[in-house]
Amino acid sequence: MAGQQNEGVLAVAVPGVLSYGAYSLLKSSGASPELLYLTGGMAALCAVIAAKRSIDTLAYWFDMARLRKAVGTYGTTQRINGQTPKQIGLKTSNEHGNGIPLGVRHGTRKPKIMYYDGDASGLFICGTGGGKTSSLAKPIRLALGAERNAIITSKGVDMAVSTHRFLTEELGQTVACIDPHRLLKKHGLKSDDFNPTEGLVELAEQRDADLIEKAREVAQVLLPEPAGGSGDNKIFRSVGRQFITWCLVYLAIEQADTGLLCCNLAYLYRMLNDGPDVLLGFFQEMAMCPDFDGVVSMAGKRFAGKFENAPKSAESFLTEAQEALAIFDPVSMIGKSVEYSTFNAADLKTPGKKITIHIVLPVEKSESNNVFIALCLNTLITQCIEAGRFEPRVTIIADEFENISTAPIPIMERLLKAGRTLGIQLFAFIQDLKGLEARYKELTSMFITQSAILMAWDVRSVEDAELFSKRAGQRSIVTDSASLPNTGGDYSVSVKEEGIPLLRVDQFTQMPKFQAVLFKEQYPPMIVDLVHFKEVDPWVHQIDHVSGALPEPEFRVRYKA
Repeated sequence: MAGQQNEGVLAVAVPGVLSYGAYSLLKSSGASPELLYLTGGMAALCAVIAAKRSIDTLAYWFDMARLRKAVGTYGTTQRINGQTPKQIGLKTSNEHGNGIPLGVRHGTRKPKIMYYDGDASGLFICGTGGGKTSSLAKPIRLALGAERNAIITSKGVDMAVSTHRFLTEELGQTVACIDPHRLLKKHGLKSDDFNPTEGLVELAEQRDADLIEKAREVAQVLLPEPAGGSGDNKIFRSVGRQFITWCLVYLAIEQADTGLLCCNLAYLYRMLNDGPDVLLGFFQEMAMCPDFDGVVSMAGKRFAGKFENAPKSAESFLTEAQEALAIFDPVSMIGKSVEYSTFNAADLKTPGKKITIHIVLPVEKSESNNVFIALCLNTLITQCIEAGRFEPRVTIIADEFENISTAPIPIMERLLKAGRTLGIQLFAFIQDLKGLEARYKELTSMFITQSAILMAWDVRSVEDAELFSKRAGQRSIVTDSASLPNTGGDYSVSVKEEGIPLLRVDQFTQMPKFQAVLFKEQYPPMIVDLVHFKEVDPWVHQIDHVSGALPEPEFRVRYKA
């Protein structure tokens, strides 16, 4: 259409110029007035027509320029990284030691490390080998100051060993390592024991009714209800949890009254496997306990009755409890480490106390050992929540979070809902959302909605990529198309506004290594380059090499923490 209009202007401009030339020539030669009127009139007519067509062409171009500019029907975001870190609530300095380092904004001339110093939780989604430990987990602990306490779960000893000197000598923190397999011994570091049920004794001393609920929570972690569990097995698991719950309640009361170290899972496992006569005697003793308005006594009578009146059914119920407690066999490494605690977990929320707690298990250990990590986490977080104070703040760095347990860790819902007001943050590292959903079902969305920070990189799940693409939103673009006639004649151009993803699915799945998409609350996404701790001064000097670990590549120091 525009081409035709340009040709229309030329079609009258050329005759107009020729007519004016003829007029000038005739006038100079003294031609008759009739010829001058004819040629001059033709030139004037052509000039008027050309002017009108020029105005029409300009109007057309103005209209096309307006139509080709998207009005934002589908999304007003025009480009990635269109906002600065400050505009999305991030900082580029960490003078107070409260910041969580996230990497640097991609594409900037003088990039600075960005920090999130808010009090909400975060979720990091990355495939195996994506640099989670070196680019985020270690930097997070290095960036947080001496006043920030931490709970760290990790595969193997790398995190515990490599940060130990920094935490103890430079930050002056106490470092406790829950390490039942004594993996730290060859690195010259002390391993700590931890009794996840020790807090029950304090509740029993106070005859606090919350003792029963806390014992139920322990049983839920040890003997969770798997997805799709039903039928007779569900009944057996339910009664198995009751066995564990009420036995722990009674053992807590016994330890509170006598001082005997009996409220621990190794003692409970031994007692449940000591034969029917011993077990029946234990339930009969429980039946004489008057505490908590007789509910402990009723439980003892109920269990004793099962073994006396229906021994076969009782044996099936008992088997569920025995299998759930098998990892605490007193001869096992974990069983030997749960009799009592060699550190005070209450220090996590005690003003003036500075402590980092590592939970360490071998990489090659079976999934059943992860129950121990889940129980430790549940206990430590519960203690932090029930302290009921914001300071000191506690940060949880949980690697392989979706694989820690086969079922939801009971305290997680309370943590995600109330942790922000109690100074407790969870930064969970997972490989994909599917794994998280397998454990947490309908609670999975809470990890996303309650997290102020969500970062995804090295994405290998198309389903996850589709979700992230939808969250990134759309942007409006304008496209045009032309139709051409077969043999001459008019042609036309049509203009259409449409929406396309700000980040397509393939852009997530094919993103370069160590490049992530950062979602900060409701703000548009930002492309972030991950920063290895060796690229940062002074982090490169604060992390120690772990003997036997895979060697890290060398990097040029480019950033200042």
